[in-house]
Amino acid sequence: MDEELTNRSVKFISENAKGKEPFFLFVPFTNPHHPVIPHPNFKGKSKGGAYTDVLMEMDYNTGRIIDAVEEAGIRENTIFIYFSDNGPTRYSPEPDHNGDNGIWTGELGSCWEGGLRTVGMMRWPGKIQPNQKSKEMFHVMDFFTTLGKIVGADIPTDRAIDGVDQTAYLLGKQPNSNRDSRIVFYDGHTTPVAVRYKQFKFHWIVYNREIAPFQEAPQVLGQIPLIFNLDTDPKERYNLFGLSGGVAPFEPMMHDVMVPYMKSISKFPNKDYSKITRDK
Repeated sequence: MDEELTNRSVKFISENAKGKEPFFLFVPFTNPHHPVIPHPNFKGKSKGGAYTDVLMEMDYNTGRIIDAVEEAGIRENTIFIYFSDNGPTRYSPEPDHNGDNGIWTGELGSCWEGGLRTVGMMRWPGKIQPNQKSKEMFHVMDFFTTLGKIVGADIPTDRAIDGVDQTAYLLGKQPNSNRDSRIVFYDGHTTPVAVRYKQFKFHWIVYNREIAPFQEAPQVLGQIPLIFNLDTDPKERYNLFGLSGGVAPFEPMMHDVMVPYMKSISKFPNKDYSKITRDK
């Protein structure tokens, strides 16, 4: 499937680059999502098993798409974004089908950082400074607002918009991201499961960090969350509650995140999307 996606992407770029209208291309590779099945051209080529075979395949296909942009002569006027929607899985009985989340805990479907954090890279020649690294927070929802600003679109003002404009940060006009928090929802819970504020993480509903999250019911903590400092404790092992004066020192942080969210929900309540039908 990924080979077919790449072939169609290359053709799409070649055709649309000839026109005067800007275009948007979204390429959702299936790799390296479980089950991990390398294309026959890459099977066994990496010498590291199926997972690294599909990483090699994905790298090759990405290169083909980049080459298509170069050959079309639109390199200087193309924003190239590369990111994943979640962390790796670790529950496959086939050892070489599992990914690794590095210093983080958790996996796909998890509210631990290993399930939420992903690689993210952007290229815009002459606009985004190349070869920079950053650990600033950038949410996938920020792409809507940021790309809208870049192309001159009008962002709706009659509803709550979850993304924030990151244009100034990307273009080097400011050192920091415009986002210092994110709220984590999971598994149908109507209230936040976890909240990240700067380097701190708060968990109100806790899933087993060692097994796939869908294999065991979570622990609901109530009003007293687990609190972790991700800068010093990336695996979220050492609960700060009780070690730093309880929850009190962290209440202003939670207030800064949750009060605006609750006001937003009050004004724009969540809808039951299972009952929504699309116009034909």
